[in-house]
Amino acid sequence: PLEPLRFDTVPKSLVVGGGITGLRAAIGLADIGIQSVLVEREATLGGWVGRFGSTFPDDASGADEVAGLIEQIKSRRDITLYTGAELTGKSGNFGNYTVELTLHRDGGDKTLSVDVGSIIVATGFDSYAPDEGEYGYGIDGVVTLPEFKKMVDASAGPIARNGKPVRSLAYVYCVGSRQEAPGNEYCSKFCCGATLHASVLASKIDPSLRQYHLHRDIRAYAKQELIYEESRERGSVFMKWDADTPPAVAKLKDGRLGVTVMDLLTDRMEVTLPVDLVVLVTGMVPRENASLTDILKLPLGADGFYNEIHPKLRPVETVVDGVLIAAALRGRRRHPSRWRPA
Repeated sequence: PLEPLRFDTVPKSLVVGGGITGLRAAIGLADIGIQSVLVEREATLGGWVGRFGSTFPDDASGADEVAGLIEQIKSRRDITLYTGAELTGKSGNFGNYTVELTLHRDGGDKTLSVDVGSIIVATGFDSYAPDEGEYGYGIDGVVTLPEFKKMVDASAGPIARNGKPVRSLAYVYCVGSRQEAPGNEYCSKFCCGATLHASVLASKIDPSLRQYHLHRDIRAYAKQELIYEESRERGSVFMKWDADTPPAVAKLKDGRLGVTVMDLLTDRMEVTLPVDLVVLVTGMVPRENASLTDILKLPLGADGFYNEIHPKLRPVETVVDGVLIAAALRGRRRHPSRWRPA
């Protein structure tokens, strides 16, 4: 028979990371009567979502959603918030940890100790940064997906770059993902849906905008199938390329960008698309957290993301009792050859 285990624990939790996951975790703990200390090393809260305008699937503003959560945080006595702060030490045992926080202030760093029963790590992810020359990166007019999303969110009228209107653009998928070692072999899962949503937003701003999606596969699962269909209905052209013959980006004589691709959907016909903008669809990479990883003794997978005990049965627990992981800092360790296109 299963026997219950009982421990005396401190009814307080440390939440590391002030993105949308960390904010929701702190609020959720307060809802069940557990105090929390929320620590964010940046000066502002919100992470990636806090920078977004319209988001999928309901087109709600990411910045507005985060602002609402911050207001809830401020109104709750059970939540203590520190920005510009880091976890710099941990001692004790499961249910009774003492953590050391370093607060970076103008007058110098300050340290304080807090007793907590558990630690939730929600430090998020970084976006892949292409190397100079990778798919033309570094050429004027070649941007990453986060940069393009920022352009779309800031556009009150037709999209422009450096004062020039963007009348056509090409998306190059799987930049930094599904590559042979030493690249990132994993699929980042969110990139296709994020790009399709951005393309729909761009077409709403400027219905005459010509958009070309150069992909290896489109993985628009669940509700993302709807945004995939809408993108096609709005005139987006989808072209499939093979990993052995990736697209090449170069400057044309007229100053525009030329993207040369061998399209598998047209009997391997090679075409060069003259466009005003190239968007490199960059995926997720692990956030640089070497100090935090060392302090908490968290295990990393081969992909650099944190490992849970079991992806189905214990998806947020780690081998360190009382230390939990949440959201995008967890990886999906599957080899690309086992995936199938959507």
